[in-house]
Amino acid sequence: MHNSILWSKGFIPVYFVAALLHFILFKIYIQPEGDAIYLQTLMLIGLGIASLLHNYNRQEN
Repeated sequence: MHNSILWSKGFIPVYFVAALLHFILFKIYIQPEGDAIYLQTLMLIGLGIASLLHNYNRQEN
């Protein structure tokens, strides 16, 4: 888990860019009826925050 590319510092912006593109795609282009699709956007933002915290804690130790 420590050597995974998903937790590397270079991959952190990917989560936030993917969340932004996902939000824009569904909000402007597709316009879904329900709001449940935005849970995927929140999960991507959560992964980005978790990756930031993981790298911050690894850097301190």
